[in-house]
Amino acid sequence: MSGKMNNNIQFRLILVSGLIISFFLLTINITAFARKGDPGGINLTNIEWKIEGDAVIITYDLNAPKENDYSVQIVLLNDFNSSFRYSPKTFSGDAGEGKFAGTGRKIVWHYKQDLPEGLKGEGYYFEATATEAGGGISWYYYVIGATAVGGGVGALLGSGKKSTTTTQNTTSDLPAPPARP
Repeated sequence: MSGKMNNNIQFRLILVSGLIISFFLLTINITAFARKGDPGGINLTNIEWKIEGDAVIITYDLNAPKENDYSVQIVLLNDFNSSFRYSPKTFSGDAGEGKFAGTGRKIVWHYKQDLPEGLKGEGYYFEATATEAGGGISWYYYVIGATAVGGGVGALLGSGKKSTTTTQNTTSDLPAPPARP
């Protein structure tokens, strides 16, 4: 009997260890371990902008492998109002998803269509971000998740005590009802 209990304890230890490792792998952000300035990385530089008529012309250089597709997004911010964040809606050029790696990339934002009244004040600037397109959830997250679910189901099924005896209740096994007042 003790050999069976030792096997059960070992099974549970392995299962719990696997679940903890799976949970850890699901919750870490792998990109947090990437080195900044990695030669194979994505780097936006020389972001400049100017107003020409009813459009804002934004230029940038995207230092990244040219064969990949990238998602380039721009956001208008303000030095004097940290809660101000505006994502342009009517733009054309090298933004959105596409093969944008290279120098002298250009985005034309037709700001009068988005903001007919224009913008008042000063201190505006653009923040541009670029990520590799199609970087959704990797397949290994699905494998780890399926393993964790399978392990949990196995633990539930394996932890129940198996009993082969059955009991039958008869009226003689029931206690007598309490006396009425």
